[in-house]
Amino acid sequence: MNNKTGAGMRLTSLIVSRLSFLIILTLIIIIVFFVAYDLANVYVILDDGLSQRAEIILKNEDPSYLYRFFSLNYLNSDPLLTNHQYYDYLISDYDYKVKVEKLWVWPWQSTTSVQIVEYIREDSWKYNITDSFRQRLTEIQMQEYLNSIEQDQEGDETDQDEEAPENPEQDQLLEEFVLKIPKPQWQNGRKEIQFRKIDGQWKIDGIVFLESIDPEDIE
Repeated sequence: MNNKTGAGMRLTSLIVSRLSFLIILTLIIIIVFFVAYDLANVYVILDDGLSQRAEIILKNEDPSYLYRFFSLNYLNSDPLLTNHQYYDYLISDYDYKVKVEKLWVWPWQSTTSVQIVEYIREDSWKYNITDSFRQRLTEIQMQEYLNSIEQDQEGDETDQDEEAPENPEQDQLLEEFVLKIPKPQWQNGRKEIQFRKIDGQWKIDGIVFLESIDPEDIE
């Protein structure tokens, strides 16, 4: 009887240990699955959302499409979507990059953050400017150009007839004038992207600038 009882206890212990192992293994598999699922979702939202945001900002397009990736709270507070910083530019191409440095999320979390590097290389811009912007630049730079010429020649000037109708030398200087068009600038840098789960879906809820970076320093 004692032998049977001992054998039964050993069998029960073996079954319990096997069941415990299977339960733990199942829990691990479930956690790994949900971690992988959330990581994939966050990465897709991050990559697609930020690239779409950049395109809408640079090309002055309708931002309503971004509701798929961003919380309403963030979209209503994003200054780059409202200040029309690139309104004077007609941007046709650029090399936009996002590199993820830190990314992790647990299944039970409703918020998380991702550290990235976001940049556009200076030599990748292809753009033109609006006629109104060209006119404003021309007026400003032309006046600065003429002022600098006058200052350089101030010491060498002799008495001149201010009523002279023509100034061939000035006309030649105007022909030599070259308009300088500033390149569009992106806020290249390391940033923290804040995520929040809203109605079961991950959305970008904040972008915090950490430090500026030079794209040339990135491998």
